[in-house]
Amino acid sequence: VVSELNNLTKTISVNQQAFKFDSSPESYSYATLEERTDEFKVLSSGKWTAKNIPAWVSLSKTTGSGDESGIKESISVVSTKNLTESDREATIQIVSNDNPNHVKMVNLHQDKFDFRIDNSAFVYTNPLDVSSKTLGIVCPAAWTIEGNESWVSTSVEEGEGDGSIIITPQQNLTTSDRSAVITVTSTLNSLKRILTVSQPKFIFDIDKSSHMFNSPIALENNGLTVNVDCSAEWTVSKDAEWINISATSGSGKSSFVITPTSNPYTT
Repeated sequence: VVSELNNLTKTISVNQQAFKFDSSPESYSYATLEERTDEFKVLSSGKWTAKNIPAWVSLSKTTGSGDESGIKESISVVSTKNLTESDREATIQIVSNDNPNHVKMVNLHQDKFDFRIDNSAFVYTNPLDVSSKTLGIVCPAAWTIEGNESWVSTSVEEGEGDGSIIITPQQNLTTSDRSAVITVTSTLNSLKRILTVSQPKFIFDIDKSSHMFNSPIALENNGLTVNVDCSAEWTVSKDAEWINISATSGSGKSSFVITPTSNPYTT
């Protein structure tokens, strides 16, 4: 300030405190089913607003008035269970109302609901094979087992967390291929995983159903070869003494020969 009469001067020193805003980022990671509360601090000289808040977390406050003296405000962030099959990522922004360039990032991560089985199909190639097979299960929560066919049994009907079950079929003595469905269900979110168990049919067939021997005389090399295809052992019987059979039993794919004796009768 200058006096115009004699040029005397007075000086006024003016200072202004800097705008305080802590933009240091925060990061939090959560397990799949973790419901946890974490706390972070907000330092701002003026009002602020929290933006981009995901639906799977909650904040104790979403706005604040700030404090010129530099007192930090405490904010609680609470996670919820992740019942989806994808990891969750989010970045909450704490933004200064006075200067939008002042932003504090709060980074969040939560693991997905990892639910899987280590096989989708058990294929048996022999209808008589009743060997047990193990199915591995990965699940962060409880699960149940349900089958749609009585010829397949499971070692347990329910469990929790990572584990395994034993699948055991019965012999397929029918003449049709068959399959069963084993359903593993997560009880927490009803996700399902499917295992198919299949068995081939029981094979039993012969390539002859009738035959006429044209000569009444028993001739060498006049036998009838019958081929048998069977999934197990088989036997042969006859109801007439005038024919001979080369084998009365066998297994799998094999054959026997029917040979007639001479026919003395005229009719």
